[in-house]
Amino acid sequence: QCTPELQHAVGLIGGLLEGDPDLRAPSIRLHKWLSQRVLLQAIERPSDIEHLEILQALLLNILFGWYIGETELVRMACMALPTLTMCTREAGYFRVEGVVAQDEKSASHVSRWLIREQKKRLAYAVFRLDCYLHLLRDYPPSIRVPELCLHYPCSEVAWNATTVGDWELALAREPLGRMDKTYSLTCMQALSDTIRPNLAFLLPEDFETGVVAMQSRLWEEVQHEHETTLYSVSPSFDIRQASVGIAGYGLSWQVQLDMWRSTMDHLTGRNVGFCDKSTETWFYFTAKMQYHMSFLRMYADLTLIQRLIDGLSTNNYSPSLIRRFEARIQLWTKSSNAKQALWHAVQILQQFKETALGIKASRSLVCPSTVTCLFRAAQVVWAICRSVLSCDLCETSSAQHDNTWHTHRGVKAVYDLMELQNDGELGFWNDNRAKASIGNIPFCACHMPAILDLYIESLQMSTLGWSSVTPVTDALAALKLQQ
Repeated sequence: QCTPELQHAVGLIGGLLEGDPDLRAPSIRLHKWLSQRVLLQAIERPSDIEHLEILQALLLNILFGWYIGETELVRMACMALPTLTMCTREAGYFRVEGVVAQDEKSASHVSRWLIREQKKRLAYAVFRLDCYLHLLRDYPPSIRVPELCLHYPCSEVAWNATTVGDWELALAREPLGRMDKTYSLTCMQALSDTIRPNLAFLLPEDFETGVVAMQSRLWEEVQHEHETTLYSVSPSFDIRQASVGIAGYGLSWQVQLDMWRSTMDHLTGRNVGFCDKSTETWFYFTAKMQYHMSFLRMYADLTLIQRLIDGLSTNNYSPSLIRRFEARIQLWTKSSNAKQALWHAVQILQQFKETALGIKASRSLVCPSTVTCLFRAAQVVWAICRSVLSCDLCETSSAQHDNTWHTHRGVKAVYDLMELQNDGELGFWNDNRAKASIGNIPFCACHMPAILDLYIESLQMSTLGWSSVTPVTDALAALKLQQ
């Protein structure tokens, strides 16, 4: 038995996936009613078990609004999140000693484990959701890594075990080391420039949580660098060579992110069988998208690009301020940072096209955080593309009817960024004046609408059930007119 609020929230998630069009409107009405009810009950703090279920209902309700994708519901989800975060923090669910202290003494070992694991999984879910919803609005995540003083959650196989025997067997098979240290300690050691802990116990879901753990510090340092340095120097400025700012716990963030990626690639296929294949694909896809998004945030001032878009589409900024935004972005587009940002923006598109349709085919919902990554990548592409006015690229492509204009032997004249994987070619393209294309479309202002269509089409093909990307695709369609 569980509270009616949790039952309603679980039902909403089930309806979200099934996607019956006749139930969408009444489900959204139920979602709005439930939001008000669980927010009040979360603050009132009933008994411990009821409080846990109320927080679980609030989490699922926020996820429902986020996955639906409508602007109003996403805004409501962002506003409800601080209450969920604070209530989870006040309940002691971010600390292992706080969770253990709430054990029911008369309960069986299995019952105590189940309650502990529910609280732990709630805390990790809130941690990830806090990151994604704050970055959606260009705000810094509010939960820092040192707060998460918990051991790693159990695997999906152990959590979904239907008998005590299966549960005991699944726990016995889990990689050694998951209960040796708290998550915060493991993260701080992994981010250190002096300690290299053994991370062989990591499961696919841990890599998504790992890249999330970097975001609060990364946001802070990148924002500082953008505000104080990036636009006060020459166009040749390289953010990777900055003397201050992008420190990454003693190492550059580029090194930290690449170490995370190499560890994930090394362990991929090693700790298998702890979740089904579709779930594993979902976690790796979400993690890789956030990996490229981290570089995008580092090399491009996403806040400035959003301000320019707002200024061009609304009357929120004066003409002089809009011209200032334009000048700053124009300066940035001539730097090597812009090329790095562009390459990662194309990688986000490629990852999305390769994986999102497979996730949809398995009847799973694509995480909205990946939709945000694709949307931000499209904005970066738009900002750079509209500044490329040298239409000799178009003339070159139209003169070559066999479409070989971008595959010359030796030093290439034009590189297709969707095929550019070799470090040597990437370095040459980044360091020289070579042209670029995306999916055989010349990268210039003339073809900007066609390039944005690649992002729009990928978004439209990824929806399932009641999820909607209409606000995002409408925003990108409007950008095609801002040349």
